Amino acid sequence: MSEAGGGGDLQASPWRRRAGVLAAFLGGQGASQGLSLATGLLLLRWLSIEAYAQYSLAFAFQKVLSVLTDLGLQGSIVALVGTRGADPSVVGLYVDAARRIRSRTFLAAALGAAVAFPVLTARQPWPALDKALLCAAIVAFVWFEGGLLYGAPLLIARNVRGYYRAKVWPAVLRLGVTAGAWGLGVLSGWLAAWLAALQTAWSARQLKAQARSLVRQPETLPPSVYREFWSYLAPLLPNSIYYAFQDQIALGIVAWVGTSRAVAEVGALGRLAQIFLFLGAANPVLVAPLVARSGRAALPRTYAGVGAAVALVGGLLSLTGWLFPAPYLWLLGPRYAGLGSAVGWAVTAGSLALVAGTLFTMNAARRWVFLHATLAGIVATLAAQVALAMSLDMSTAVGAAKFMAGTSASLFVGVAMAAWTGFRNEANSVAQG
Repeated sequence: MSEAGGGGDLQASPWRRRAGVLAAFLGGQGASQGLSLATGLLLLRWLSIEAYAQYSLAFAFQKVLSVLTDLGLQGSIVALVGTRGADPSVVGLYVDAARRIRSRTFLAAALGAAVAFPVLTARQPWPALDKALLCAAIVAFVWFEGGLLYGAPLLIARNVRGYYRAKVWPAVLRLGVTAGAWGLGVLSGWLAAWLAALQTAWSARQLKAQARSLVRQPETLPPSVYREFWSYLAPLLPNSIYYAFQDQIALGIVAWVGTSRAVAEVGALGRLAQIFLFLGAANPVLVAPLVARSGRAALPRTYAGVGAAVALVGGLLSLTGWLFPAPYLWLLGPRYAGLGSAVGWAVTAGSLALVAGTLFTMNAARRWVFLHATLAGIVATLAAQVALAMSLDMSTAVGAAKFMAGTSASLFVGVAMAAWTGFRNEANSVAQG
Protein backbone atom coordinates (compact mmCIF):
# COMPACT_ATOMS: atom_id res chain seq x y z
CA MET A 1 0.00 0.00 0.00
CA SER A 2 1.42 3.38 -0.99
CA GLU A 3 1.69 6.24 1.42
CA ALA A 4 -0.94 8.96 1.28
CA GLY A 5 -0.01 11.58 -1.17
CA GLY A 6 2.64 9.31 -2.61
CA GLY A 7 0.58 7.70 -5.30
CA GLY A 8 -2.30 6.63 -3.08
CA ASP A 9 -3.94 3.30 -2.27
CA LEU A 10 -5.54 2.01 -5.43
CA GLN A 11 -8.31 0.37 -3.36
CA ALA A 12 -9.10 3.56 -1.42
CA SER A 13 -12.14 5.66 -2.21
CA PRO A 14 -11.66 8.69 -4.48
CA TRP A 15 -12.36 10.99 -1.53
CA ARG A 16 -9.73 9.28 0.58
CA ARG A 17 -7.14 9.59 -2.17
CA ARG A 18 -8.00 13.26 -2.66
CA ALA A 19 -7.73 13.86 1.07
CA GLY A 20 -4.30 12.23 1.05
CA VAL A 21 -3.12 14.40 -1.82
CA LEU A 22 -4.51 17.52 -0.14
CA ALA A 23 -2.85 16.67 3.17
CA ALA A 24 0.49 16.05 1.45
CA PHE A 25 0.15 19.32 -0.44
CA LEU A 26 -0.70 21.36 2.64
CA GLY A 27 2.11 19.82 4.66
CA GLY A 28 4.70 20.00 1.90
CA GLN A 29 3.78 23.42 0.64
CA GLY A 30 3.50 24.76 4.17
CA ALA A 31 6.97 23.50 5.04
CA SER A 32 8.48 24.67 1.75
CA GLN A 33 6.98 28.14 1.88
CA GLY A 34 7.59 28.47 5.60
CA LEU A 35 11.28 27.78 5.14
CA SER A 36 11.46 30.15 2.17
CA LEU A 37 9.68 32.87 4.13
CA ALA A 38 11.91 32.37 7.15
CA THR A 39 15.06 32.55 5.02
CA GLY A 40 13.84 35.66 3.22
CA LEU A 41 12.88 37.47 6.42
CA LEU A 42 16.18 36.59 8.09
CA LEU A 43 18.04 37.93 5.06
CA LEU A 44 16.17 41.22 5.52
CA ARG A 45 17.64 41.45 9.01
CA TRP A 46 21.06 39.96 8.39
CA LEU A 47 22.04 41.74 5.17
CA SER A 48 22.95 45.40 4.98
CA ILE A 49 20.78 47.69 2.84
CA GLU A 50 23.29 47.53 -0.03
CA ALA A 51 23.73 43.75 0.22
CA TYR A 52 19.98 43.19 0.28
CA ALA A 53 19.58 45.45 -2.75
CA GLN A 54 22.12 43.27 -4.57
CA TYR A 55 20.36 40.07 -3.55
CA SER A 56 16.91 41.46 -4.46
CA LEU A 57 17.98 42.40 -7.96
CA ALA A 58 19.71 39.04 -8.51
CA PHE A 59 16.60 37.27 -7.22
CA ALA A 60 14.44 39.25 -9.64
CA PHE A 61 16.69 38.25 -12.55
CA GLN A 62 16.56 34.63 -11.45
CA LYS A 63 12.77 34.68 -11.50
CA VAL A 64 12.50 36.44 -14.86
CA LEU A 65 14.97 34.13 -16.60
CA SER A 66 13.38 31.11 -14.93
CA VAL A 67 10.07 31.90 -16.64
CA LEU A 68 11.74 32.74 -19.95
CA THR A 69 13.59 29.43 -20.06
CA ASP A 70 10.73 27.25 -18.83
CA LEU A 71 7.94 28.91 -20.89
CA GLY A 72 5.43 26.58 -19.25
CA LEU A 73 7.28 23.36 -20.14
CA GLN A 74 6.69 21.61 -16.81
CA GLY A 75 2.95 22.28 -16.91
CA SER A 76 2.93 21.23 -20.56
CA ILE A 77 4.33 17.80 -19.67
CA VAL A 78 1.40 17.19 -17.33
CA ALA A 79 -1.15 18.38 -19.90
CA LEU A 80 0.32 16.53 -22.89
CA VAL A 81 0.85 13.24 -21.10
CA GLY A 82 -2.76 13.40 -19.93
CA THR A 83 -4.20 9.98 -19.10
CA ARG A 84 -1.06 8.12 -20.25
CA GLY A 85 0.87 8.90 -17.08
CA ALA A 86 1.22 5.25 -16.06
CA ASP A 87 3.47 4.53 -19.07
CA PRO A 88 7.11 5.52 -18.30
CA SER A 89 7.94 5.47 -22.02
CA VAL A 90 5.33 8.13 -22.77
CA VAL A 91 6.36 10.27 -19.80
CA GLY A 92 10.00 9.91 -20.83
CA LEU A 93 9.27 11.18 -24.35
CA TYR A 94 7.79 14.42 -23.06
CA VAL A 95 10.31 14.98 -20.28
CA ASP A 96 13.22 14.49 -22.68
CA ALA A 97 11.70 16.79 -25.29
CA ALA A 98 11.06 19.47 -22.66
CA ARG A 99 14.63 19.15 -21.41
CA ARG A 100 16.05 19.61 -24.91
CA ILE A 101 13.83 22.60 -25.62
CA ARG A 102 14.85 24.16 -22.32
CA SER A 103 18.56 23.71 -23.05
CA ARG A 104 18.11 26.00 -26.06
CA THR A 105 16.08 28.61 -24.22
CA PHE A 106 18.69 28.58 -21.44
CA LEU A 107 21.43 29.67 -23.82
CA ALA A 108 19.38 32.68 -24.89
CA ALA A 109 18.55 33.53 -21.27
CA ALA A 110 22.18 33.27 -20.15
CA LEU A 111 23.27 35.61 -22.93
CA GLY A 112 20.50 38.03 -21.98
CA ALA A 113 21.60 38.03 -18.34
CA ALA A 114 25.24 38.64 -19.31
CA VAL A 115 24.15 41.77 -21.17
CA ALA A 116 21.20 43.09 -19.15
CA PHE A 117 22.52 42.74 -15.61
CA PRO A 118 25.64 44.91 -16.10
CA VAL A 119 23.55 47.53 -17.91
CA LEU A 120 20.88 47.68 -15.20
CA THR A 121 23.42 47.89 -12.39
CA ALA A 122 25.70 50.40 -14.14
CA ARG A 123 24.46 53.25 -11.92
CA GLN A 124 24.76 51.30 -8.69
CA PRO A 125 28.09 51.85 -6.85
CA TRP A 126 28.68 48.15 -6.21
CA PRO A 127 32.13 46.52 -6.57
CA ALA A 128 32.77 44.97 -9.98
CA LEU A 129 33.56 41.59 -8.39
CA ASP A 130 30.21 41.59 -6.57
CA LYS A 131 28.39 42.30 -9.83
CA ALA A 132 30.22 39.47 -11.58
CA LEU A 133 29.45 36.98 -8.80
CA LEU A 134 25.80 38.04 -8.77
CA CYS A 135 25.53 37.57 -12.54
CA ALA A 136 27.14 34.12 -12.29
CA ALA A 137 24.68 33.14 -9.54
CA ILE A 138 21.77 34.16 -11.77
CA VAL A 139 22.99 31.98 -14.65
CA ALA A 140 23.73 29.02 -12.35
CA PHE A 141 20.26 29.22 -10.77
CA VAL A 142 18.54 29.08 -14.16
CA TRP A 143 20.75 26.20 -15.34
CA PHE A 144 20.05 24.11 -12.24
CA GLU A 145 16.31 24.72 -12.61
CA GLY A 146 16.30 22.53 -15.70
CA GLY A 147 16.31 19.51 -13.42
CA LEU A 148 13.01 20.61 -11.86
CA LEU A 149 11.29 19.27 -14.99
CA TYR A 150 11.52 15.88 -13.28
CA GLY A 151 8.91 17.12 -10.83
CA ALA A 152 6.25 16.71 -13.52
CA PRO A 153 6.31 12.87 -13.44
CA LEU A 154 5.84 12.96 -9.67
CA LEU A 155 2.82 15.22 -10.02
CA ILE A 156 1.40 13.02 -12.78
CA ALA A 157 1.77 10.03 -10.44
CA ARG A 158 0.23 12.14 -7.66
CA ASN A 159 3.33 11.57 -5.54
CA VAL A 160 2.90 14.95 -3.90
CA ARG A 161 4.78 13.88 -0.78
CA GLY A 162 7.87 12.91 -2.77
CA TYR A 163 7.61 16.10 -4.79
CA TYR A 164 7.73 18.28 -1.69
CA ARG A 165 10.33 16.17 0.07
CA ALA A 166 12.72 17.13 -2.73
CA LYS A 167 11.96 20.79 -2.01
CA VAL A 168 11.92 20.88 1.78
CA TRP A 169 15.28 19.31 2.66
CA PRO A 170 17.30 21.55 0.32
CA ALA A 171 15.47 24.53 1.84
CA VAL A 172 16.44 23.35 5.32
CA LEU A 173 20.08 23.09 4.28
CA ARG A 174 20.01 26.54 2.69
CA LEU A 175 18.59 28.08 5.86
CA GLY A 176 21.24 26.37 7.96
CA VAL A 177 24.13 27.45 5.73
CA THR A 178 22.75 31.00 5.54
CA ALA A 179 22.62 31.16 9.34
CA GLY A 180 26.15 29.80 9.56
CA ALA A 181 27.47 32.37 7.08
CA TRP A 182 25.81 35.16 9.05
CA GLY A 183 27.26 33.82 12.30
CA LEU A 184 30.73 33.82 10.75
CA GLY A 185 30.24 37.35 9.42
CA VAL A 186 30.69 36.37 5.76
CA LEU A 187 27.08 36.61 4.51
CA SER A 188 26.75 38.93 1.51
CA GLY A 189 24.36 39.64 -1.32
CA TRP A 190 26.19 37.50 -3.84
CA LEU A 191 26.60 34.61 -1.39
CA ALA A 192 22.86 34.65 -0.63
CA ALA A 193 22.14 34.49 -4.37
CA TRP A 194 24.51 31.54 -4.79
CA LEU A 195 22.93 29.66 -1.90
CA ALA A 196 19.56 29.98 -3.65
CA ALA A 197 21.13 28.50 -6.80
CA LEU A 198 22.67 25.59 -4.88
CA GLN A 199 19.36 24.86 -3.17
CA THR A 200 17.78 24.56 -6.62
CA ALA A 201 20.57 22.22 -7.75
CA TRP A 202 20.01 19.82 -4.86
CA SER A 203 16.24 19.92 -5.26
CA ALA A 204 16.56 19.09 -8.97
CA ARG A 205 18.85 16.18 -8.16
CA GLN A 206 16.37 14.80 -5.63
CA LEU A 207 13.45 15.09 -8.06
CA LYS A 208 15.36 13.27 -10.78
CA ALA A 209 16.25 10.44 -8.40
CA GLN A 210 12.64 10.00 -7.27
CA ALA A 211 11.29 10.12 -10.83
CA ARG A 212 13.68 7.44 -12.10
CA SER A 213 11.07 4.65 -12.05
CA LEU A 214 8.44 6.90 -13.64
CA VAL A 215 10.50 7.96 -16.66
CA ARG A 216 12.07 5.85 -19.40
CA GLN A 217 14.45 7.89 -21.55
CA PRO A 218 13.73 7.42 -25.26
CA GLU A 219 16.39 6.42 -27.76
CA THR A 220 14.99 8.85 -30.32
CA LEU A 221 12.44 11.64 -30.17
CA PRO A 222 9.74 11.69 -32.85
CA PRO A 223 9.28 15.14 -34.42
CA SER A 224 5.60 14.85 -33.52
CA VAL A 225 6.46 15.30 -29.83
CA TYR A 226 8.13 18.64 -30.52
CA ARG A 227 5.15 19.66 -32.63
CA GLU A 228 2.82 18.83 -29.75
CA PHE A 229 4.85 20.99 -27.40
CA TRP A 230 4.97 23.98 -29.72
CA SER A 231 1.30 23.61 -30.60
CA TYR A 232 0.45 23.75 -26.91
CA LEU A 233 2.99 26.46 -26.01
CA ALA A 234 2.59 28.77 -29.02
CA PRO A 235 -0.57 30.54 -27.79
CA LEU A 236 1.03 30.86 -24.34
CA LEU A 237 4.36 32.30 -25.50
CA PRO A 238 3.41 35.99 -25.81
CA ASN A 239 1.79 35.83 -22.39
CA SER A 240 4.68 33.90 -20.81
CA ILE A 241 7.37 36.14 -22.25
CA TYR A 242 5.65 39.36 -21.30
CA TYR A 243 4.57 38.34 -17.82
CA ALA A 244 8.04 37.05 -17.07
CA PHE A 245 9.03 40.70 -16.97
CA GLN A 246 5.92 42.40 -15.64
CA ASP A 247 6.32 41.17 -12.04
CA GLN A 248 9.82 42.62 -11.87
CA ILE A 249 9.44 45.78 -13.95
CA ALA A 250 8.95 47.96 -10.88
CA LEU A 251 12.19 46.74 -9.30
CA GLY A 252 14.02 47.17 -12.60
CA ILE A 253 12.87 50.78 -12.94
CA VAL A 254 13.85 51.54 -9.35
CA ALA A 255 17.27 49.94 -9.90
CA TRP A 256 17.77 52.20 -12.90
CA VAL A 257 16.59 55.51 -11.41
CA GLY A 258 16.76 54.98 -7.64
CA THR A 259 19.28 54.35 -4.90
CA SER A 260 20.37 51.09 -3.32
CA ARG A 261 18.03 51.86 -0.41
CA ALA A 262 15.06 52.19 -2.75
CA VAL A 263 15.99 48.90 -4.44
CA ALA A 264 16.23 47.18 -1.06
CA GLU A 265 12.86 48.62 0.07
CA VAL A 266 11.10 47.42 -3.07
CA GLY A 267 12.75 44.04 -2.63
CA ALA A 268 11.53 43.97 0.99
CA LEU A 269 7.96 44.73 -0.10
CA GLY A 270 8.29 41.90 -2.58
CA ARG A 271 8.83 39.56 0.37
CA LEU A 272 5.23 40.21 1.34
CA ALA A 273 4.25 38.47 -1.90
CA GLN A 274 5.39 35.21 -0.29
CA ILE A 275 2.18 35.32 1.71
CA PHE A 276 0.39 34.63 -1.56
CA LEU A 277 2.82 32.01 -2.84
CA PHE A 278 1.38 29.35 -0.56
CA LEU A 279 -2.11 29.95 -1.95
CA GLY A 280 -0.90 30.36 -5.53
CA ALA A 281 1.04 27.12 -5.35
CA ALA A 282 -2.29 25.30 -5.08
CA ASN A 283 -3.06 26.27 -8.68
CA PRO A 284 -0.98 23.67 -10.57
CA VAL A 285 -1.28 20.99 -7.86
CA LEU A 286 -4.97 21.24 -6.91
CA VAL A 287 -6.89 23.77 -9.02
CA ALA A 288 -5.69 22.75 -12.50
CA PRO A 289 -6.49 19.01 -12.12
CA LEU A 290 -9.88 19.82 -10.55
CA VAL A 291 -10.92 22.13 -13.38
CA ALA A 292 -9.44 19.92 -16.11
CA ARG A 293 -11.49 16.93 -14.91
CA SER A 294 -14.75 18.86 -14.47
CA GLY A 295 -17.54 17.88 -16.84
CA ARG A 296 -19.26 20.54 -18.88
CA ALA A 297 -22.30 20.57 -16.63
CA ALA A 298 -20.25 21.04 -13.45
CA LEU A 299 -17.67 23.42 -14.93
CA PRO A 300 -19.47 26.76 -14.35
CA ARG A 301 -20.08 25.87 -10.69
CA THR A 302 -16.49 24.71 -10.20
CA TYR A 303 -15.02 27.76 -11.96
CA ALA A 304 -17.19 30.23 -10.05
CA GLY A 305 -16.65 28.47 -6.72
CA VAL A 306 -12.87 28.41 -6.97
CA GLY A 307 -12.75 32.00 -8.26
CA ALA A 308 -15.03 33.30 -5.50
CA ALA A 309 -13.10 31.49 -2.76
CA VAL A 310 -9.76 32.87 -3.90
CA ALA A 311 -11.22 36.38 -4.35
CA LEU A 312 -12.57 36.28 -0.78
CA VAL A 313 -9.21 35.25 0.64
CA GLY A 314 -7.39 37.87 -1.42
CA GLY A 315 -9.84 40.58 -0.40
CA LEU A 316 -9.47 39.80 3.30
CA LEU A 317 -5.68 39.81 3.06
CA SER A 318 -5.82 43.14 1.23
CA LEU A 319 -7.86 44.66 4.04
CA THR A 320 -5.30 43.57 6.62
CA GLY A 321 -2.61 45.40 4.69
CA TRP A 322 -4.53 48.67 4.89
CA LEU A 323 -6.01 48.34 8.37
CA PHE A 324 -3.21 46.52 10.20
CA PRO A 325 0.16 47.30 8.55
CA ALA A 326 2.11 46.88 11.81
CA PRO A 327 2.44 43.06 11.63
CA TYR A 328 3.75 43.31 8.08
CA LEU A 329 6.29 45.95 9.11
CA TRP A 330 7.38 43.73 11.98
CA LEU A 331 8.00 40.92 9.50
CA LEU A 332 10.15 43.20 7.36
CA GLY A 333 12.29 44.25 10.31
CA PRO A 334 13.50 47.56 11.79
CA ARG A 335 15.46 48.66 8.71
CA TYR A 336 12.18 48.92 6.79
CA ALA A 337 9.94 50.42 9.49
CA GLY A 338 9.27 53.50 7.33
CA LEU A 339 7.33 51.56 4.68
CA GLY A 340 3.94 51.78 6.41
CA SER A 341 2.38 53.84 3.60
CA ALA A 342 3.48 51.26 1.00
CA VAL A 343 2.28 48.07 2.76
CA GLY A 344 -1.39 48.39 1.77
CA TRP A 345 -0.50 48.86 -1.88
CA ALA A 346 1.95 45.94 -1.85
CA VAL A 347 -0.51 43.52 -0.23
CA THR A 348 -3.27 44.64 -2.60
CA ALA A 349 -0.96 43.99 -5.55
CA GLY A 350 -0.31 40.48 -4.29
CA SER A 351 -4.02 39.81 -3.70
CA LEU A 352 -5.01 40.92 -7.19
CA ALA A 353 -2.22 38.88 -8.77
CA LEU A 354 -3.32 35.82 -6.78
CA VAL A 355 -6.89 36.02 -8.11
CA ALA A 356 -5.80 36.73 -11.69
CA GLY A 357 -3.29 33.85 -11.53
CA THR A 358 -5.97 31.43 -10.37
CA LEU A 359 -8.28 32.45 -13.22
CA PHE A 360 -5.41 32.00 -15.68
CA THR A 361 -4.69 28.52 -14.28
CA MET A 362 -8.33 27.49 -14.70
CA ASN A 363 -8.37 28.84 -18.26
CA ALA A 364 -5.18 26.97 -19.16
CA ALA A 365 -6.49 23.76 -17.60
CA ARG A 366 -9.39 23.86 -20.09
CA ARG A 367 -7.00 24.87 -22.90
CA TRP A 368 -8.75 28.22 -23.11
CA VAL A 369 -5.70 29.95 -24.50
CA PHE A 370 -6.64 32.41 -27.24
CA LEU A 371 -4.35 34.78 -29.07
CA HIS A 372 -6.84 37.67 -29.04
CA ALA A 373 -7.24 37.40 -25.24
CA THR A 374 -3.47 37.17 -24.71
CA LEU A 375 -2.80 40.22 -26.88
CA ALA A 376 -5.61 42.20 -25.23
CA GLY A 377 -4.15 41.41 -21.81
CA ILE A 378 -0.65 42.47 -22.84
CA VAL A 379 -1.88 45.72 -24.39
CA ALA A 380 -3.96 46.54 -21.30
CA THR A 381 -1.06 45.86 -18.94
CA LEU A 382 1.44 47.80 -21.06
CA ALA A 383 -0.93 50.76 -21.25
CA ALA A 384 -1.43 50.68 -17.49
CA GLN A 385 2.30 50.46 -16.82
CA VAL A 386 3.16 53.34 -19.14
CA ALA A 387 0.51 55.53 -17.54
CA LEU A 388 1.62 54.58 -14.03
CA ALA A 389 5.33 55.03 -14.73
CA MET A 390 4.68 58.51 -16.12
CA SER A 391 2.50 59.60 -13.21
CA LEU A 392 4.27 58.05 -10.21
CA ASP A 393 7.60 58.72 -8.54
CA MET A 394 9.33 55.47 -9.40
CA SER A 395 12.43 56.30 -7.38
CA THR A 396 10.51 55.51 -4.17
CA ALA A 397 9.10 52.34 -2.67
CA VAL A 398 5.60 53.84 -2.38
CA GLY A 399 5.57 54.71 -6.07
CA ALA A 400 6.76 51.22 -6.95
CA ALA A 401 4.07 49.62 -4.74
CA LYS A 402 1.33 51.66 -6.44
CA PHE A 403 2.78 50.64 -9.79
CA MET A 404 2.60 46.97 -8.81
CA ALA A 405 -1.03 47.27 -7.64
CA GLY A 406 -2.09 48.97 -10.87
CA THR A 407 -0.26 46.37 -12.94
CA SER A 408 -1.96 43.52 -11.06
CA ALA A 409 -5.39 45.07 -11.66
CA SER A 410 -4.76 45.22 -15.42
CA LEU A 411 -4.19 41.43 -15.54
CA PHE A 412 -7.93 40.80 -15.38
CA VAL A 413 -8.50 42.06 -18.93
CA GLY A 414 -6.82 39.09 -20.59
CA VAL A 415 -8.03 36.35 -18.23
CA ALA A 416 -11.63 37.63 -18.30
CA MET A 417 -11.67 37.70 -22.10
CA ALA A 418 -10.22 34.17 -22.28
CA ALA A 419 -12.82 32.87 -19.80
CA TRP A 420 -15.69 34.49 -21.70
CA THR A 421 -14.47 32.99 -25.00
CA GLY A 422 -13.94 29.57 -23.41
CA PHE A 423 -17.40 29.36 -21.87
CA ARG A 424 -18.95 30.55 -25.13
CA ASN A 425 -17.13 27.84 -27.06
CA GLU A 426 -18.20 25.18 -24.54
CA ALA A 427 -21.83 26.31 -24.87
CA ASN A 428 -21.61 26.20 -28.68
CA SER A 429 -20.20 22.66 -28.53
CA VAL A 430 -23.11 21.53 -26.37
CA ALA A 431 -25.62 23.18 -28.70
CA GLN A 432 -24.10 21.43 -31.72
CA GLY A 433 -24.26 18.07 -29.96
